[in-house]
Formats: sequence, structure tokens, C-alpha cells
Amino acid sequence: DFYNACLDYPEYDLAVTLNDWCVDSNGKPVAAREQALLEGYREHGGQLDDSLLLEALAVAALRFWLSRLAGPVSEYSEGQGSKDPEEFARIFQWRNGALAG
Repeated sequence: DFYNACLDYPEYDLAVTLNDWCVDSNGKPVAAREQALLEGYREHGGQLDDSLLLEALAVAALRFWLSRLAGPVSEYSEGQGSKDPEEFARIFQWRNGALAG
């Protein structure tokens, strides 16, 4: 999930992490987990643009949803194989709703 890590904006890397670690089984963000991760990031010198993070959360969720829709993972790919695209469809709905305000 982090093959783009450290190549561009840290907000995208954080968005990937938040979308994986900080949502419930319905894809809804869990505020306490998000706050803990972001506070830890900032406490260790990390800086981020909150408005860019909001956009990155939706973009990351959409990207993972679309990649799962593309079909099964190749037998030569690393990882756990195919995953349910609906998981990230739900996450994207929450993140896109937050963007819309």
C-alpha cells in the first residue's frame, strides 16, 4: 500500500493509513483513532495541510476501490490476493461526503 510513500505529499501517505487503520467495519471514520494517529504524527515533527488531507482521504479511498474493481490480483503479486471492493466503496462514500461538507 505504501509503494508511493515519501515520493510526494505526506497527506496521501497519511490518508492511506487513516483509511486502513482508522475506520470501523462500515467504513466510517473513527475520530478517536484518527486523532491519535495525527497527534502522534505532529508530535514527531510531521506537518500537514488539513484541507489537502481531506482531499487525499477521498482520493486514496477512490483509488483503492477502483483497484479492487479491476479484478483479482495476479498470482505473481505480493500480498493477500483479491479483496472486497465494497469495503473501499463505503470508505469512499464517507470521505467524499466529508469533502462535500
